[in-house]
Amino acid sequence: MGDVESAMTKTNRLQRYYEIKNRYKEAIIVNPIMTGGLIPKETWEKLVEEKWLSVGYSICFDCIEGQSSLVSKPPVRDFLSEVAEFLGG
Repeated sequence: MGDVESAMTKTNRLQRYYEIKNRYKEAIIVNPIMTGGLIPKETWEKLVEEKWLSVGYSICFDCIEGQSSLVSKPPVRDFLSEVAEFLGG
């Protein structure tokens, strides 16, 4: 496979990420690095009091690894790996 064909194949694999929607795009994210979207009880109560309707982790609600490069849903881990491969890393 030539360099051009190889680059096109890699580009086609990345196309699947265009369909992923970010439901938090317009939201204000409070401390997005917290594992699993867990926050202290007092913080949660204040956010509810202020009528925030959604509280959670901007990438996932199930992330327990605490490192975004390990998140599989959405496929952040796969995406980072494929981008690195595409760029020759």
